[in-house]
Amino acid sequence: MKEISQMWEDTEKEISTIKNIRNYLKEDVFTVEREQYLDTDRKRWITSKYILTIALNGPTIHFDTDYNISVFHGGEQTSYLTHDEGAQKNIDRISNFLRDEYNSFRSEH
Repeated sequence: MKEISQMWEDTEKEISTIKNIRNYLKEDVFTVEREQYLDTDRKRWITSKYILTIALNGPTIHFDTDYNISVFHGGEQTSYLTHDEGAQKNIDRISNFLRDEYNSFRSEH
């Protein structure tokens, strides 16, 4: 079994090498959650971040659009912010993609 810190590093590297956001979300992501808050002045919900689950049933691995990567396995957990420029760039690309998809869905309905 890999050490949990090695799983975190492997996840950071995987995120930094994503080429196609749509394919990555379709093939490698189990769930996408949206964390929101109510902007009472503007009377609408604002998405503060997205949380993506990329591994389950063994290690559970999440990352969010605030650059946090979390790994849970065998009763242990680790959670750190990534400072890798490639990972941050791809997380930003994912965030923008999800925001655009959500906005296009909203405008259609």
